[in-house]
Amino acid sequence: MRSASIYYDRALAGTLTETEEGLYTFVYHPEYIRLFPDQYLTFSMPATERFTAAGLG
Repeated sequence: MRSASIYYDRALAGTLTETEEGLYTFVYHPEYIRLFPDQYLTFSMPATERFTAAGLG
């Protein structure tokens, strides 16, 4: 399983992880949600939840 830390500007926004099935999961870092609740990475991923590739299509 591979993963990558995702930054927005200089703030750690979250972690993108590839699952064993080849799908991707993104989890926002709790501190990023607290500091920037309205600064999400894309409109389909508000800074409040965990997302999987299936949920983004």
